[in-house]
This record gives sequence, structure tokens and C-alpha cells, in this order.
Amino acid sequence: MTPYVEIGELAMQIRLNRDVNALYILLQPGPVSRTVELTDTVYVDMDDRDTPVGIEFVNADEFLPFLRDHADDPSLPPRVRQLFSVTAA
Repeated sequence: MTPYVEIGELAMQIRLNRDVNALYILLQPGPVSRTVELTDTVYVDMDDRDTPVGIEFVNADEFLPFLRDHADDPSLPPRVRQLFSVTAA
């Protein structure tokens, strides 16, 4: 069995590597020009127009706590901060 679980169509894919407990959220296909380190375990891949392409959580268990702690973090680039905005329905 593959260690990846993929959810979604071309718009977004979520990949969980169970072997190493890593989570990658692919936001859009395309080349990565640079990677921004948000914390020592969270990275955002950016294209050449500074649009987020994907987000990596080296430790998947940190995904929800990261959302709670960084949704309004002014130190994050605005386009990155938008990715983590959380609203209650």
C-alpha cells in the first residue's frame, strides 16, 4: 500500500506520508521558485510570482495547532497568511 493519501482534484491535493508523519498540501501545480520557512517544521513552496504552490508540515500533528496559532500572524507574508485564515461556519 502506498504511504500517500490523496484527496481532491487538480485544485488541491492533500498528501499524508504515514511512514514519516508528514503532510503536504498541494495548492496548485507548477514549478517552485523558492521555499519559505514559516517555522522549523512548516514550509511554503512559492512560484516565481510569490504565489503559494504548496505547504509542507514536517510533523502532520502540528497542522491544526499551526492554524490556531498563526492565522493572524502579521509576520507571515499576506498571501501566505490568507491560506491559514480560519472561519467558523
